[in-house]
Amino acid sequence: MMNQNETMLSSEDRDSGASTMNQNGDINRAEPKDKYSLVFCASIMWGMSFLMPWTSITMAVDFFQMTYPGTSIMFAISITYVAVVWLVTALSSMTVELLNPRLKTLFGFVVTIACLAYLAIAEAWIRPFSLEVSYYLVLLCCLFVSFGAATMQCNIYGIVSMLPMRYTMGIMVGESLAGIISVATRIFTKAVIENVQISTVIFFSSSLFVSVLCLLAFEFAMKSSFVTFHIEQCRVTAEKGGGKVDELDLETTKSSEYGSIEQVKVKKGDLMSRAAPPTKEPLMIRIKKALDNRVHIVRIIWPYMLVFWLNYVITLGVFPGLSSEVISCKLGSWMPVIMLSLYYVFDVIGKVITKWQYDWPGFALVLCGSARVVLIPLFILCAAPRLHPVIDGVALPFILSCVNGITNGYFACVVILLAPTKVSAEKRELVGNTMVFALTTGLAIGSATAYGYLAILGPLTPLNNPCLRNVTPPL
Repeated sequence: MMNQNETMLSSEDRDSGASTMNQNGDINRAEPKDKYSLVFCASIMWGMSFLMPWTSITMAVDFFQMTYPGTSIMFAISITYVAVVWLVTALSSMTVELLNPRLKTLFGFVVTIACLAYLAIAEAWIRPFSLEVSYYLVLLCCLFVSFGAATMQCNIYGIVSMLPMRYTMGIMVGESLAGIISVATRIFTKAVIENVQISTVIFFSSSLFVSVLCLLAFEFAMKSSFVTFHIEQCRVTAEKGGGKVDELDLETTKSSEYGSIEQVKVKKGDLMSRAAPPTKEPLMIRIKKALDNRVHIVRIIWPYMLVFWLNYVITLGVFPGLSSEVISCKLGSWMPVIMLSLYYVFDVIGKVITKWQYDWPGFALVLCGSARVVLIPLFILCAAPRLHPVIDGVALPFILSCVNGITNGYFACVVILLAPTKVSAEKRELVGNTMVFALTTGLAIGSATAYGYLAILGPLTPLNNPCLRNVTPPL
């Protein structure tokens, strides 16, 4: 029940985030509504934005294997991409308080869009360089793509951690949709257009178009009153040092999702103190505080970091490297495309089913997440030895790709949803960056171990290739 001295806000004020002051000198500020769920739709595109370049490159597996036969280009792309992602994430997590997240995200968009344009024009269409030079330029392009994508990912997760929980789920759904869109586009272009070069140009061009749309969606959401309100709430709480509840009274995340009013009461003295410029602290003190904050966060969310890390160590150990090395003479160049497609489709399913159950005890989560390790030896048995794999046929590899996708999507979504709920509002941006650091560390280790699995398979040459892989049979 509202106090009779408090001013009732009109529906227009609630939509616009207007503020009024009551007779006690408190500010009553309403949370703006997410009209027509436009910001939620934008959050889905945020998730698409930093994975679209990666999924596009991996889904062009048939083009790269045809262009650079006898090489382990998918392994090289994977480890190049992930190593840079890890370095950028480590740097970003240490500078999260120092640089503007919006500007860093925009920079990441520019870099990834430019690299997709290069792949479409120079690599797939014009091809002005020799194969050897082109091979290394592809890896260099992957390096820059990973730099831009990691920059976006760190900052977008930090931003969305300050919004209601369903917007984090929107990010996770967007990540999976990036794979679905890449899968659908690649299968369509490959099935309709026989010329692999032309189909790849169209494929990369469509990914470039989607990335531009994601950039526009990001700019729209960041300028909305809904996003700015929630970011300001976390900023105010951080400035007040996690003040008392009666000084900053915020309702729960659940009520916020449905556009309810939040009463934010800030005393007059607090307004005066907030208006004053902050005291400039020495650099070493700021660094010490930043490290202390991170140690405190890790102590709280370490089970979720561990599962996140282990999840991607396992996934990147078998995807896309081992998944693309399973050979089918009948399916030819369609085999790696289908294997990667199944992974992306079931990754979406895994994220969707978290809607019904995601509240896990820490020990049970770690135990079940660790069980995925059995996927690694099973994938190896499906690909090695090259001439006569221990497990022949396509049925089990397809099933393993489905299991890999659904379990990866489920556990990744669960931990990223639960981790921010374990800390106060002002720490959530830091939690988002810390979780991404755990993710990229898992990606880096997983990609490195994938090279060890490649050594088990041995090099692929015309002498040990049991069938012609460059022949594309009809669907």
